[in-house]
Amino acid sequence: MDGDWEAPAIANPDFKGEWKPRMIKTPEYQGEWTAPLVDNPDYEEDEDLAVFNIGYVGLDIWTVKSGTIFDNILITDDIDYASQFGNSTWADYVEKEVEAKKLVDEEEAKKLEEERSAREAERKAREEKEKAEKKDEAEKKDEADEDADELDEDEVAESKAEKAQPAQDADEAQEAEEKDEEEEEEEKPIVEKDEVVEDEEKSVVEEDAEAAEKQAKADKKAAKRAAAKEAAEKARLAAEAAQKAAEEAELDDEDDEKVVHDEL
Repeated sequence: MDGDWEAPAIANPDFKGEWKPRMIKTPEYQGEWTAPLVDNPDYEEDEDLAVFNIGYVGLDIWTVKSGTIFDNILITDDIDYASQFGNSTWADYVEKEVEAKKLVDEEEAKKLEEERSAREAERKAREEKEKAEKKDEAEKKDEADEDADELDEDEVAESKAEKAQPAQDADEAQEAEEKDEEEEEEEKPIVEKDEVVEDEEKSVVEEDAEAAEKQAKADKKAAKRAAAKEAAEKARLAAEAAQKAAEEAELDDEDDEKVVHDEL
């Protein structure tokens, strides 16, 4: 590569240079046009036209350090007068201005230090507050866990009591039935073998009354047995329902603990 490719140029014997339009001379041309000047008979020259009585001076200066002071501005073309004016103004006040500037800087530094100390104290107080809040949250969480454990123990105890209650009810029903049977046995007349006497002369009415009484007692005993059986069945169903509820509650507690651990 020796540079960009260029098409080869072929010499043209008829080439006479860059084309330019022909210039045709005009006999009426008098040069570039200028606006004609009209005489003003009221014109008067004013030598003080650009002279101003300056009372203020504005400066637009970009600086990289604050605290720059401009004072005693003089506009003149006389160097000796400028030196005399500077010695009588700036030289007499420069030391006082430096001292004043130093005091201002010290005040600003003191103010910055106080602000920094205040921010540091505020930061420490905020950290202490956050630490105390975290500690309170941890204590509340521990108390909630202890309450949950106690509640679980109470629920287990209640569940055991509910499971034991049906069996206790069944035992009580059985005891009541046995007590009724004992009372019926006590109501029967005690007859000794020697005193047994068959009464062949009992009337049909007495036999019927005795049979009716026996049938009533049998019906009463059967009704008590049926009631005891029904109570035992209800107690069994209640125990199964209580056990199922306790198992569901235990599963819910396990799910809640799993969710809490997942969130943590």
